[in-house]
Amino acid sequence: MQEEIKCLDDGVEIEYKLTLASTYIGDKDEIINKEKVIEYHELYEFDFEIVEYPMSQTYVMVQFSIYEGEREYQAMYYYTQETYEQMTALEILRDFFGDNVSSNPGYKINSYWDSERVVQLEKTYPFIADKNKLKEYNSIGIWGNNG
Repeated sequence: MQEEIKCLDDGVEIEYKLTLASTYIGDKDEIINKEKVIEYHELYEFDFEIVEYPMSQTYVMVQFSIYEGEREYQAMYYYTQETYEQMTALEILRDFFGDNVSSNPGYKINSYWDSERVVQLEKTYPFIADKNKLKEYNSIGIWGNNG
């Protein structure tokens, strides 16, 4: 049987999943203190497994446009919601493209010159993801800042 318990641990929401042959083992404190659980329930350590799964978190996907002469490219990167809210468009562009991005505005909104090209923070959208979803994004070439 699988039991799920959601709780706050040091301000981070964690989901604890516990599998034990049809027996509910107890609350969060018992699950965290494995020795106490084993002693209280007269179990052996190999009788059960505790797995910690971080809950989903809110991220912001940022889509960039890169203009080099007649060529136009796209790139994507994600930030945690908290990190994104603390940065300006220019700071995000410098974080992604490097400190060579100048303060001189380009010809589109949220765009700046980066040497001989113009880089732009084209659009953003929030999404909710867990570690598995982020791994999926990484597998298709979308990386990010996890905090």
